Amino acid sequence: MKKALPIIAILGLALSGAATVFALNPSEAKEVKAATGPVSGGSLPTSITLRDNTDDEIRSYYSSLNSLSASERQGTNLLKNLRTIIHDLTYYSYANCWKIYEITDREWTLSPAEKTEYGTYNASTQEITNYQYGSSASNAKNNPYLHDLYKNRDENGVTLEAARLTAWEGHGTLAGGTDREHVWCQSRGFKASNGANGPAGTDVHHLMAGDSRVNQTLHNNNPYGFVDENKSTVKGTQYLSYLDGNLNGSPLHPHSGDEADTVVFEPQDSDKGDIARACFYMAACYNNYSGSETITQYDPNLIMADYATSNGASEASSASHPVAMGILSDLLEWHKLDPVDEFEIHRNNLIYNNYQHNRNPFIDFPEWADYIWGTSTNVGTPTGSANPANDVINDKQTEPTPTPSSSETTSSSETTSSSEEVAATIAVTGIPSDGKTIEVGETFTLSATSSDGGQIKWTTSDSSILKIEKNQQVKAAFSGPKRASDTLTVDSGESILVTVLKNGKATLTCQVDGQPSTAQSFAFQVGSFIPSWLIYVAIGVVAVVLIVVLVVVLSSKKGRKEAAKAVKKGAKRIVKKSSKKSSRK
Repeated sequence: MKKALPIIAILGLALSGAATVFALNPSEAKEVKAATGPVSGGSLPTSITLRDNTDDEIRSYYSSLNSLSASERQGTNLLKNLRTIIHDLTYYSYANCWKIYEITDREWTLSPAEKTEYGTYNASTQEITNYQYGSSASNAKNNPYLHDLYKNRDENGVTLEAARLTAWEGHGTLAGGTDREHVWCQSRGFKASNGANGPAGTDVHHLMAGDSRVNQTLHNNNPYGFVDENKSTVKGTQYLSYLDGNLNGSPLHPHSGDEADTVVFEPQDSDKGDIARACFYMAACYNNYSGSETITQYDPNLIMADYATSNGASEASSASHPVAMGILSDLLEWHKLDPVDEFEIHRNNLIYNNYQHNRNPFIDFPEWADYIWGTSTNVGTPTGSANPANDVINDKQTEPTPTPSSSETTSSSETTSSSEEVAATIAVTGIPSDGKTIEVGETFTLSATSSDGGQIKWTTSDSSILKIEKNQQVKAAFSGPKRASDTLTVDSGESILVTVLKNGKATLTCQVDGQPSTAQSFAFQVGSFIPSWLIYVAIGVVAVVLIVVLVVVLSSKKGRKEAAKAVKKGAKRIVKKSSKKSSRK
């Protein structure tokens, strides 16, 4: 239990009208805001808390919902009531967002905390003290690697890591640079007259580091939705290989109310859920469902719409005129297809503990999207009511380990050791039977079933040859792996889709997750694969043989005579032609 504030402190706060109070537990480094709405944060904190919040802390943050009726915890009522919680935030300048990315958008596997040079990392407390932010490319300080939206692999199509940039590399440059990507376009409701400003314009729950080229040319002001790839306006070689999962073009699923000549933007699969949840957050944090909010160009009135919204001129919101972003049904699908992952969870906690002191509820409780907007196939019909005291956090379904009572405890002679337990078995269906030789462009469906119901982990030895993805019906091109194209974990019996990308040899392996002993591997040859080096060797051998033959022919006596005759005949023809031309003249 926290200690009570001293009387002098209470009087001081009351007299000053201060917007903040400080956490009384010394281990809590973050500032705790009073419920006053958005406030400017000024300078950035230099003591950084890296630990994730506990489930109890997360539930406590939303606890004001618990006393509301079920109808107030679903649909637009839930959006209204979430606003009262998450709209109390601290915002920073647009320039400072570059610096915030050093922590919130940091690639912690490539730039671990212990590599922090300008600051001191304490592993036991999971804190960095005296942290120094970079200020420019020439004064980059720690300069960690960032996770950029829209990048999926390196220039050679091999790994994710090489596609990353450091925090102060290539700001805003079109070729390979990093942008501050407004996931909810500023033009859709809060295009401020003097540029990006807080709270909405600099809210880092939706202002993320992203690839400049994709942001400025493909996303731009376009709404989100699955693209009809047969009508895509940007495709293939126009973009670098590690950006080619991003498209814009006509919507795959037209909706009633689509704006004329609308172009939608579809990001790479590993970013789809992140973008959907950022949009849901904006609709929850900035709305006027109460009918009494103060709406400005910096603090807008936003809603989600199930149609492709305008990508034309800027549209300002007002208290009576919300501005929409679409396509809701596609975003709800993306929310499911690309679920919350560890990077997203950690980013949410870093923002809450160090900067804005508010949370994205759709990362904490993913099902709340269904409780507000329904499902992608039944938009507008809430499926339940939010219950922060009991709802599952981050989709983590952990089963408690039962503790047997004394009456259930068996004697040592009756106990079976773990080494005697029967290992799970795995059955695979769908493997091509024609010698496992397949062609480029071919797709096939595989499934594996575990005898103990455990999840199945699939691995491809070369993701540039065989692409593995969840077998979703909504769009064949969706790839399920989250920020890793070589592995995919699915439920027992759930099918996966394998797509053949190019000629070569690759191996698919599946196993019950966590049980290597169950692994089964299947080797595939794509096309009549001949290594390029072998082709070059063959060409070289043929060339050498021809040269040798020519040398042998010319070196023989008969060969020389034949060559001489050929030269004489050629000379006579030339002389004959010359004499004819002279006589004509």
